[in-house]
Amino acid sequence: MKRGEIKIPKFQRRFVWADEQALNLLDSIASNYPVGSLLLWRTHTKLAAERNLGEFLLPKTDDMTPTDYVLDGQQRLTVIYSCLGAQETEPGFQAVYDLSTERFLQRGDYEHQQFPLRILFDTSKLLNFRSSLVHHPNSNELQRRLDQVIEVLTNYRVPVVTLKDLTVEEVCPIFERINSSGTRLSTYDLMVAATWSNEFDLNDETGRISISLQPKGFGDIEGDTVLKCMSAVLHKSIKREQVLSLRKLDKPKMDDLVEKVREALLKAVDLLSTEFKVYSWDFLPYEAVAVVLCYVFAKRRTLDSEEIRRVRQWFWKSAFSGRYRGASDTFLSRDLEAIDNFIVNKQEPDPGFGEPPSAEQLTKAVFRSNNSRSRAYILLLALQSPRNLTNGAAIDVTEALSTL
Repeated sequence: MKRGEIKIPKFQRRFVWADEQALNLLDSIASNYPVGSLLLWRTHTKLAAERNLGEFLLPKTDDMTPTDYVLDGQQRLTVIYSCLGAQETEPGFQAVYDLSTERFLQRGDYEHQQFPLRILFDTSKLLNFRSSLVHHPNSNELQRRLDQVIEVLTNYRVPVVTLKDLTVEEVCPIFERINSSGTRLSTYDLMVAATWSNEFDLNDETGRISISLQPKGFGDIEGDTVLKCMSAVLHKSIKREQVLSLRKLDKPKMDDLVEKVREALLKAVDLLSTEFKVYSWDFLPYEAVAVVLCYVFAKRRTLDSEEIRRVRQWFWKSAFSGRYRGASDTFLSRDLEAIDNFIVNKQEPDPGFGEPPSAEQLTKAVFRSNNSRSRAYILLLALQSPRNLTNGAAIDVTEALSTL
């Protein structure tokens, strides 16, 4: 780890363990309990974004040296390194072993009988500490306990499983499987971690798009949504393989695609606010709506009256019918083809984007805040120039819908 051979990929969460969890790990090790294996991925492929190990700055390595990326065990590895591998003056979690109570404690102003773990592999300091115990009334017993904990810690072995010669795409499902109850690896995380040009950073580009959308109330756009928009514009598909294929584009092509998506999203957001009173992502019935509109505006810089009419027809039908509820990437990819024919090329007839509910269905419907039909119904009411029930004054729907 000090040589930089073990590193943390970008898609891993940061060190989040509480002190109690760290102390429990040390106690398990001292008790010779199994603490689980570490899963590493050894590759010559250098991930574009790497994290430090907790608060420790990991050294850089040359491009020829293979790197072991931690797929499982980051929290345990960080505690072990912080307590046993770091220098005394370095930051991070530090622990002592109280020889009187035989307990691990977080290091503060430790007492004479408390052994600081960070000097375990510093022979001079270790011998000095052991010698200092002779002045303690129970020196023989404390020295015995010190020798015992030193023997356990220096001889304890952590099982390590190393995956070799796997691509990023092959490692992704493995990471998802072992972290099914923890941090789930999204396609966007994978794309950020994958090898991009040193001159191109996906996080920077999505951040630039987010800043552009912020004045319009849509600055909290998700990275996954941006990726889907990019794939939709380039491939007319958001299937996983199409999204991942974006990695093969060189920097000039990526720059062009990012700029086209940014301009298309700005136009899409303008349409959403003017035509449908959507002033934030929270009121968008589905993420798919943004992807579809981005695709449309990438094909048509401006829409004529007929194209606007078709967009309205598609929006209300899909929103009220719940068309994109739980829709797969394959389903939306097929819809992009239908959108291309219906809106962009103005081909008749309507391929069928769902039917709005009848009056009877509406009266029996259950409306919840996270329901697309509820959002569509509120947006529809907002288009009818609503008034305050108490005084008849016109309601500013821009402010009202932005704060809900």
